[in-house]
Amino acid sequence: IYSSFLQRAYDQVFHDVCLQNLPVTFAIDRAGLVGEDGETHHGLYDISYLKNLPNMTVMAPSTPRELEDMLSYALTLNGPAAIRYNRGCLAERESPALIPGAWEEIASIGDITVIAEGRLVQSAIEAARGSGAGVVSARFIKPMDEAMLNRIAQRAKIVITVEDGVHAGGEGEAIRARLAGFASVVNLGAPEKPVLHATIAEQDALCRISPSAIREEIDRAKMELRAYGGGKAGAGL
Repeated sequence: IYSSFLQRAYDQVFHDVCLQNLPVTFAIDRAGLVGEDGETHHGLYDISYLKNLPNMTVMAPSTPRELEDMLSYALTLNGPAAIRYNRGCLAERESPALIPGAWEEIASIGDITVIAEGRLVQSAIEAARGSGAGVVSARFIKPMDEAMLNRIAQRAKIVITVEDGVHAGGEGEAIRARLAGFASVVNLGAPEKPVLHATIAEQDALCRISPSAIREEIDRAKMELRAYGGGKAGAGL
């Protein structure tokens, strides 16, 4: 089902599936920006409206293998699961076997670390190349990987979250709350207004989730850290 169409069934997802903890798997197509399909078809809200539901597991693959593994895993659960994937192709990238609930550390966690989900993991990899920034794939949106978050809290000074959805109420805000007092967090995602008809690349640039926009945030974080002499960066980066 398209992400935008699932919005119409929110009450059924809650009452008929989650409240009863039934083993239903939602394969959510067109999650995130959809380019020429236009404003009515963007799947920008499913992270926000699914991660708050009881008993729900929410996953976001960044490679075709992860998508296959997540579907297999979802079918073993005794409760509801949602797999959100974008319009178009996922990047072909070597990725380790799926570990339930575990994120993937693609580039070593450092002072500056980017946490991305879904197709935007590849954008984060491209943006961080040569910068020294860490890159983490948040393969499980719910539940979050608490062990990985603990490691990030211990090592990172500035965290940049990137999601193919609205940042209001999204995964990035949950990460910001979790890391409060440990690291400064900047959330990148779609704004709280309609994203107009364009190519997905143009929409990524508009929402500042393109590789170049992510790199700008990494470079700005570097400047922030230098200004603080390598110490903890200030809030509101």
